[in-house]
Amino acid sequence: MEKVSTAGYLVLGLIDRLGEATPYDVKQAAQHTNAFFALPHTQIYVQCTRLVSVGYLDEQQEEHGRRRRLLTVTPEGQAALRDWADSGVDTQVEARDVALLKLYFEADPERLARQQLTAHEELLARYEEIAGQAEGLDPGPRRTLRFGLAFERMQVDFWSGLIADA
Repeated sequence: MEKVSTAGYLVLGLIDRLGEATPYDVKQAAQHTNAFFALPHTQIYVQCTRLVSVGYLDEQQEEHGRRRRLLTVTPEGQAALRDWADSGVDTQVEARDVALLKLYFEADPERLARQQLTAHEELLARYEEIAGQAEGLDPGPRRTLRFGLAFERMQVDFWSGLIADA
């Protein structure tokens, strides 16, 4: 099996979900994973080219018009994606949160907490709205939405606690 980065598996998985996609389609679909795994748009094109070169994607180019690259997952790509999805995960989570970094460097905790509380309450409300319509979602997105709800509730609880401590 070829060495593929996590970003590569994200691209492979999105194309597999879409059935057929251009790199632009992948860029649009990647917006749905940004809350838990951001993918810089520059990586999309790099990963598409790499996945074609290792045989995990087939590429057809339109002969007329914009000559878009249409990508589909090969059987080898589907097998690699399944193997990756079923493999173990390093449990170390990297929280790249600017607010926590500012808190670490002693920003005004009450002011920061109020800003963050508002932002996380708004995001929680959006997730709850999506959850109200989640019946039509595939199982994977529904499960990650469940995580998003729990995460935002934890954020609201954490920042509320800082305000109460002030």
